[in-house]
Parts: sequence; C-alpha cells; structure tokens
Amino acid sequence: MSRTSLFTACLLFTVSGCAQITDIGGASYLTSEPVIQMTSSGIGPIGAGTPYSREGIGQALPGFELGDVTTMSEGEVRQFLAAFKGGMQQLQFEPGGPNGLIGRVHLVGQEAAGPNGERIGMTYSESGGRSLDCSAGTGDWTGMAICMTSDQRLSYIYAPEGYTGPDGQLPPRDVLVKSRLVRIIWNSPS
Repeated sequence: MSRTSLFTACLLFTVSGCAQITDIGGASYLTSEPVIQMTSSGIGPIGAGTPYSREGIGQALPGFELGDVTTMSEGEVRQFLAAFKGGMQQLQFEPGGPNGLIGRVHLVGQEAAGPNGERIGMTYSESGGRSLDCSAGTGDWTGMAICMTSDQRLSYIYAPEGYTGPDGQLPPRDVLVKSRLVRIIWNSPS
C-alpha cells in the first residue's frame, strides 16, 4: 500500500471512527485497541459457563451483531453462531461444552486480539509464535502449523504461504517464521 493510499485509508477510517491500518511485510492489520480480547479464560466476558445460544452469547456481547455462518469441516457442512462488529465477522462459536455450553471460540477478525495483542495477519515471528508448542496440522488444517499455549487453552493457526511440503510435517523454520496467523481458537476447559 503506498503512503498516499495509506493516508487516504487512514483519513477515511478516522472520519468513520475506525482504526488505522498498518501494512507490515505485505499483510495489513489494525493497530487500534481491539474490540474484544481473547485470553486463556475466554474471550471478553465469554468463558466456560456461557451457553451456546443466540441469547446467551448476545447477552455476553452487547454491541456485537450475531448471525449464522456456514462452514465446511471434514467434508461436512456445519452451521455456527458468529459475532460481527461493523459488518465484519470477528468470532465464531462452536457448541460442545457440557449442558449446552460453548465448546470453542474462533477469533477470525482483525479487530479482535489475542492475549498479547496478536492480530490476524501477523506473522509467526510478529505474534510470538516461538513461545508456543507447534505441530503439523491435519484434516482442515493440513499444510498449516497448529501452535498451542502451554496450558493448551489457546491454539494459534499459522498458514505458510506457498508451502507444499509433505503432509504431517511442519514447514522448515525459515518458512514458518513468515507464516501468517489466520485464527486463534479458545478451547473450553470442560
């Protein structure tokens, strides 16, 4: 992005009350305060005791719009609840906790952040990937690196650009450090 177009984008975003976009290493991501932050205990006020329902999630996230998203997982079409801010999806929720509670939350939007300010689009190096325990992705995550925190509550999914290495193997270190963060997943402890 050129300086002129970056200035124009920032001016437009400032006028509309949005955040500045920063272009680092070819990927753009927001640098303002996140609209919500994920930690090992959940995302904002959502945690292990939040019901997987439109009402339960809606009460926990005032100011977000809720909707349904359809995804393909392991060859199966599935529908989940999602939270949107300003028309952009930020979160996706999966059932799976006991008694109808949330089982997993996927951080997918650039306006949300991980516990240390990580944003979708950052590289492995920029987002602190070295402190995580990584393994090769399988199934829907084949070809990607799945990196977990020591308590295994957060999973960071990194997509190496152009990597076509053997299935079941992490990309070489020089490829991994440039891989982009595409998702952070909170796993309920129950």
